[in-house]
Amino acid sequence: QIEFAVHMTCERCVNAISKSLADLEGIRNIDISLDRGTVIVESDLSYSVIQERIEKTGRRAVLKGYGDGSSAVSMLGGNSGYSIGNLIKGVIRFAQTPDGCIVDGTVDGLSPGEHGMHIHECGDISNGCDSVGEHFNPYNSPHGGPEDDLSKRHVGDLGNILVDATGRATFRSLDKFLKISDIIGRSLIITKDPDDLGKGDDPESKINGNSGTRLACGIIARSSGLFQNTKKICACDGVTIWDERDRARANNHAYISNRSERFLETYALHDTYLVIDGNCIACQLYMYYTKSYCLFGGDYDKYALCVSEFFDELLKCNVTPLVIIDGGCEDKKLKTIISRTKEKLQRAACYTPPASQNTNKFLPLMLKEVFKDVMNRKGIRYAQCIFEADNTIAAIARILNCPVLSYDSDFYIYGSLYIPFDTWSRNFVSRNPSGNGYVKYCKIYHVNKLFQFYKGLNQLLLPLAAMLLGNDYVKPHTFKNFFRHLKLPHTGRIMYSDQQRRIDATFNWLRRHNLPQAVTGILSRLQKQERKRVLNIIEMVLNSYSSASLSVLHMLGIPPEHCSKKAMEYTSKKYKFEGDIYNLTYVEENSSEANLSDDDEELDDQEITNILQGKNVSNESLVDTLPQWFIDEFKLSRYPSYFIDIIIRRLYVCPIQIEDFSCPTSLNASLNIISVIYALLISEVKGNKTCLEYITRENKEIKCYELEYNDTLYGCQLPLLSNLRTLPVITRREIMNATLGISHESYLHEIPSSWMLYIAIIKYWIDQQEEPCNLGCHVYSLLFAMLFTIIDCNIGVYRNPRKFHDSFDHQIDMIRYARRRRYYNSQYSENAATLGDAFHEVNVDDCYIAASWFQFNFEMNTKLYAYPKTMNTAIIHRFAEFQNCLRHAMNLNALLDYPYEQTKVANVFNGTLLYNLCDNFKRRGDVEAYINLVLKESPSLLRLFDMLLSKVKPLFGTALEKKIKKFKKRKTKKYNENKCTEEENDEETTNESNENEETFYDANNSFSILNVVQH
Repeated sequence: QIEFAVHMTCERCVNAISKSLADLEGIRNIDISLDRGTVIVESDLSYSVIQERIEKTGRRAVLKGYGDGSSAVSMLGGNSGYSIGNLIKGVIRFAQTPDGCIVDGTVDGLSPGEHGMHIHECGDISNGCDSVGEHFNPYNSPHGGPEDDLSKRHVGDLGNILVDATGRATFRSLDKFLKISDIIGRSLIITKDPDDLGKGDDPESKINGNSGTRLACGIIARSSGLFQNTKKICACDGVTIWDERDRARANNHAYISNRSERFLETYALHDTYLVIDGNCIACQLYMYYTKSYCLFGGDYDKYALCVSEFFDELLKCNVTPLVIIDGGCEDKKLKTIISRTKEKLQRAACYTPPASQNTNKFLPLMLKEVFKDVMNRKGIRYAQCIFEADNTIAAIARILNCPVLSYDSDFYIYGSLYIPFDTWSRNFVSRNPSGNGYVKYCKIYHVNKLFQFYKGLNQLLLPLAAMLLGNDYVKPHTFKNFFRHLKLPHTGRIMYSDQQRRIDATFNWLRRHNLPQAVTGILSRLQKQERKRVLNIIEMVLNSYSSASLSVLHMLGIPPEHCSKKAMEYTSKKYKFEGDIYNLTYVEENSSEANLSDDDEELDDQEITNILQGKNVSNESLVDTLPQWFIDEFKLSRYPSYFIDIIIRRLYVCPIQIEDFSCPTSLNASLNIISVIYALLISEVKGNKTCLEYITRENKEIKCYELEYNDTLYGCQLPLLSNLRTLPVITRREIMNATLGISHESYLHEIPSSWMLYIAIIKYWIDQQEEPCNLGCHVYSLLFAMLFTIIDCNIGVYRNPRKFHDSFDHQIDMIRYARRRRYYNSQYSENAATLGDAFHEVNVDDCYIAASWFQFNFEMNTKLYAYPKTMNTAIIHRFAEFQNCLRHAMNLNALLDYPYEQTKVANVFNGTLLYNLCDNFKRRGDVEAYINLVLKESPSLLRLFDMLLSKVKPLFGTALEKKIKKFKKRKTKKYNENKCTEEENDEETTNESNENEETFYDANNSFSILNVVQH
């Protein structure tokens, strides 16, 4: 028996398949089930002959297996697998046959050409493709190809798959050596480069075929349940087995991507400007390329490295990036922003580590600051709009005749060249085949391709399409009555969703009308009382797409000769409907033609409606009253976007973090700083100075609070905003010190300037706690983590433990051996140098040894995967508080024109490292003794840390005075979710010894000190 899954929709399919197979000699019996979507054939013929005969009827077929033979499946990317950037997705099936194992699959998102495919020994993708081990090679053979004998190949050597110009690989092969029982529980890998099948000259050829970076992987799982519901690939995503061949993205992206051969073309990016949607790409780089644990607040060092590599690729291709960043929130988008904030709060409240790690990403608070730090370091040009940036991005791209890089489907409408970010592949830069230098291959969209397909459609009509289909400003159900008169296309194998059908119907309708006719047609299908409101929406949408502020052009240093006069004029056109909306002939609705679901119709959220009351209309004219220096510096993106929201609306929508939701919001720790920022920003606004409203959470619900306006700081009047740039730096530093509670600035004088502000913020954060002595482990963690950037500066940045140890273990052994041979004893003395001298005199060999200890602390503890309930949310919450203090203090520092050197967040804050350090320190009887032991072989680093401690202890008061108490596991414990207990009780750690057992200290064992409880 040979079983196939077949795409059948009706009895005609069954009859066609039955007739086709009945004519085939050698078939003894046929069993076709329309409900199950299966065809079972009894025959001695090859499965491929039968499958070809089924597919000749126009129905697609996939081999399921032979009789009782086993089968397996591997999901690449998505929720079940892993891929770099989550851009590669695929399904590969294995079915055992008498002749061997069928390997059948479809993979999307790869670059055109050949890519290696291999089975690896481990079924562990907890660290992406780095944790799957080497090729599956039970016979210890050299690497080879799938046609070689087992003595000349690994069992896991599957050769290459060929990817077409659209980024899709569809393949089917028979491997005579593979057995399902041997490969279940292992992993399948797709690599960046072709596999040379062991025929290369260098040693790597006989190991991995020189196939390059591992791009995507998935665990090979038994698929006994795969076809129990034949409509599902797997239980987690609910995608039909046939949708994998037509996998789509949401809305406009889905529509274009599913028709990529029509609307997208391969593009070699080089020697040009590239306008980058800053907000979007900053987020996409974090979500898809940074292997970061967002649970812990952000691994900013990893993110900075990722951003740096992104711009390095562009510069290597002689591409000039121009990054445009969003400014304040416009009135039309306020409701969307608040709705998304509520949605993020709900996701954060039910976050279940680490299961949510790959599927539920949260952007860290300081992401944009790190993004800008990298751009500053690399000399990348960037600017910030006063309000939304999309129109400006598109207009600049038209002026320069260059592409936009984003992942916002609005750019399908603007008429500029557009590179969707999901066609962008990391670390793929090739030599230019037609010239010198390098090129970056991706896919590009040109609106003319759309116009060629939908004859009559033009640029003026596209904003109407975006409005009718729904965007951030208009929901689709606003025009549900309009769609009832449209003849929608039948559901096909590509256009299978209602939204896809709406898009096609909308384009087909619009191409038959000019703009006035289209607007009239839309309004005529509305009741008279609705027309004025909808017309206002139409005019707002049309004008928002066709107008843009180009005041940031000079900030980007664009030469005037590059600016097209025609493109400049295009941005100034305005639309105004000239007809009489009340005398339009009403077109009767025909509800019987409605063929759409109402799933997208949304009811107004009463909670959000209440919050929005009185806030929908801002006073944008207040921007015109701001000092010119403030406007200029805002456009240089020195300030966060929420500054504009505070000025024009007196509202601050606070970002959501993962924290302990049984405690008060982590934002509270920074309210004193926000109060000073607010007072300075509205100091010259005429009229009554009302409270600042800020939206954050109360427990797990969104709530709006008020922060009282106060223009004094410790009894002293705060200066006016217009006078800030005339004040001497000493006065501005006094404002900063008073806000952060620094009464004795002399404590900061011996601290390196790059650390001053960070230390001052730690002091402020400590002061906000009711019991600062309970923060000892957190403070030690923050200080100790400051060493990692010194290590990076000396030996380079390494965040993969396996690669680090493979590269440097031998070198570290040699350092230790050489030191033993010469009885190495450092001559460092704490009193021999200043902290600054100690900072610059760190020994490189010390850094290699210390880095070995740091490496595994950059990764989430594997025990948390097995026992997620051991996650200490109290630690996460305290560091969330600290990040809020850090964010707002840095914003105030910028507003005061940097009286302190601005903190480089990526150099000091790695959330995973901080959590691991704090969790570790809580298990130690004496944290300082433990740190001394850790850095025993790195004396220059130990000296630096000890000197830093001696400088900050007077500043931090009681936080570091108390010896850290070591807690033991209780036999029973009650937990109340609604009460935030003291951290001493909440942060208990596991210890196997009995609570009353005395601790033994062995004077001959230096490690015994780790078990001593200090009182």
